[in-house]
Amino acid sequence: MPNALRATRLALIGLMVSAVILVLALLQFGLAAAAPTAAGVTVQPTTGAQNANPGTSVTYTVRVTNTGSATDIFTLTVTGQAWATDIVVTPGTVIIPNTTVLIELNPGEGRNVQVRVNIPFGAAGGDQDVTTFRARSQTDPSVSAVATLTTTARYQLYLPLVLKDSNGTVLLP
Repeated sequence: MPNALRATRLALIGLMVSAVILVLALLQFGLAAAAPTAAGVTVQPTTGAQNANPGTSVTYTVRVTNTGSATDIFTLTVTGQAWATDIVVTPGTVIIPNTTVLIELNPGEGRNVQVRVNIPFGAAGGDQDVTTFRARSQTDPSVSAVATLTTTARYQLYLPLVLKDSNGTVLLP
């Protein structure tokens, strides 16, 4: 075999061995590029509806699940509502009225969150309030999930109080 061809083959083999050694070193010391993490989140249920008497509250349970490939912090918010609304995170019950809550979830982990809507005393029967609950990824803020919660005030029936004597005669106040 001519010397020039032999030198070329040896040079190519040397380059391949060098490349393999470099890749192994990068992998061993964690210098290789990490796979990009994908953010993901779901909420269940995506809609809910409840009703109750004025002056009381209703509680919706929403499950927030990290469907992404890495641990993520999610911003939980409630918007659109006119009635006072609280976010309650369990465990470690945190009640924060009309504001933002942060929760951290590992990949595949889910947590129940309660959204409590307080129906005002002055609400008329049939009055409705719609709350939008949103869980947004802090890793990728374009990734979010929404639940729409509709609360209705029940109709209340008030009967007049009629006083009668023992003969059945109506007594006027």
